[in-house]
Amino acid sequence: MLDIVRKTFAAFDNDLSHVLGENYLDIVVYGSSTLDAFESHRGDLDFVVITRNDLSDTEIDSLFRLHDGYREKKGNYLEYQLEGTYYPEKAMRDIRADFVGCYIGSGRKGWRRITQFSNNVFDVLQFRTNGEFIRKTEIEVYRPMQRDIEDSIRTGYREYKRYLDDEDFPPHVAIQYVARVAFYINHGRIGSKQEACEEYAKKYLNDPYILRSGMIKMQDDYREIEREYPNNREIAKKVLEQLKDIGEIAG
Repeated sequence: MLDIVRKTFAAFDNDLSHVLGENYLDIVVYGSSTLDAFESHRGDLDFVVITRNDLSDTEIDSLFRLHDGYREKKGNYLEYQLEGTYYPEKAMRDIRADFVGCYIGSGRKGWRRITQFSNNVFDVLQFRTNGEFIRKTEIEVYRPMQRDIEDSIRTGYREYKRYLDDEDFPPHVAIQYVARVAFYINHGRIGSKQEACEEYAKKYLNDPYILRSGMIKMQDDYREIEREYPNNREIAKKVLEQLKDIGEIAG
């Protein structure tokens, strides 16, 4: 993990201890920053904050103000790149549990109170395998079963098929998902977006847009590549259909 990323999460940890008090337990860092694929000032810093109990409406409002401040100030560290979810400990143990938490997205419009586990099974696998717990707590994390993985792939197939009919949905996101599923099936571990797309481009369709999809970290990247590959949505739909062969379970 880059030094500036570690300092960012140390500052975030300190802020959470003031905002949430005794309800705050730990931060799990996962994604590109723990897969040696993160670039400062590009993309997102993925996290999960674990609390002792459900979040109150007052706590959720306070957390929204905290993250609003990060986006406005853009101080010495990378707090403005934080994107993640707040779950009570019971939701980490059982992803089907009832709870109240919240989600902080890369865009302010998507921030919301949540009552269902919103991370996919492949995120949970990352929590367990290469997620870093900032406070080193020994919190139990749900162990996905094979049926969870199969259900997740089926759900992903249906959702991305629907999303790709929306002209505002960026098609590279579907390609990244399929490539990472294929990478996990082939290697039994989670790969970075770029690593997975590179392998997928070579092994399956050998299309340069697939390779470029793994490098997209910001809106400007997407806009540039969208102009270069005007048929990107059709490529993404073709890639999505390959889930049926790759996982042999989607549909």
